Amino acid sequence: HAIIGADSHTLLVSNLQDGIDIYAILPVQPLRSLKHAIRSNVPLVVSSALEGELVVVSSDDGLVRVYDQCLGTLVTLLPHGYVETLVQITEVFSSEEQCVIATGTSDNGNIKIKVW
Repeated sequence: HAIIGADSHTLLVSNLQDGIDIYAILPVQPLRSLKHAIRSNVPLVVSSALEGELVVVSSDDGLVRVYDQCLGTLVTLLPHGYVETLVQITEVFSSEEQCVIATGTSDNGNIKIKVW
């Protein structure tokens, strides 16, 4: 999974191995990686918020990660489900006044949606 960052100058890519890689679009060059353990080789959904300041990443461990894109640091973990839960959806709406994150899973027919 890959998206153009909310700042329109970066490309965020789920690398299927150890997290998210962030690239500058012009000129094309790697900027940084947002590392975290991945148990299953599945594409993680990536969203960008607050004009590119935050990166929201789904997971295969029940936690949604929110990173500071500029610093490359983890800001917070949002607990969505159990340790082995595949968080399949992250969607973000942000404005100058608010940031809303929606996450979703459907493990074993158990559909769960959370809004943060």
